Amino acid sequence: MSEEQTNKKSIIYQHEGTQYNVSKFSDEGKLAFGYVVDVNQEINSLNKRADILQAAAVALSSKINSQLTADMQVTEVIGAEEGTLSEAVADWEKSKPV
Repeated sequence: MSEEQTNKKSIIYQHEGTQYNVSKFSDEGKLAFGYVVDVNQEINSLNKRADILQAAAVALSSKINSQLTADMQVTEVIGAEEGTLSEAVADWEKSKPV
């Protein structure tokens, strides 16, 4: 075995408890394996981003809750006839502070 072969690490794919050497895959198999690696990295990145966004939502809700006062309370129940959530979001987008 040459020094180059001993220094080169094999990339291993595991399926149902059996390990396979990726360097022996067909070109199509190697491409698919690369895509699987990319997809899993993207999933991990999106999960991390979702965690960060959830933490931001908690922090923002806390900021909102800390400034609530009794004079802001609504005493009557607002029902569905008052409008939809999408209408409320559209109204907010038009009136939100800059």
